[in-house]
Amino acid sequence: MYWKRRYGGQVKEIPEKMVAEGHCTSINRKNYRQVSPGGARNLGAEIDLNFDIEEVAARLGIAHLL
Repeated sequence: MYWKRRYGGQVKEIPEKMVAEGHCTSINRKNYRQVSPGGARNLGAEIDLNFDIEEVAARLGIAHLL
């Protein structure tokens, strides 16, 4: 695991399927848009541009926490 190899310390590995449902990523998203294509990444702005936080929270059953 990257974090364990890179930084050491105690890391508890968990199966990817436990986090995959709520993982907002550009990987395998054909229509993912970048804020500045070819420029510096602004991940905060990109996540807002590509994902609706209310929809993601509802899908995960945690909309009441917003």
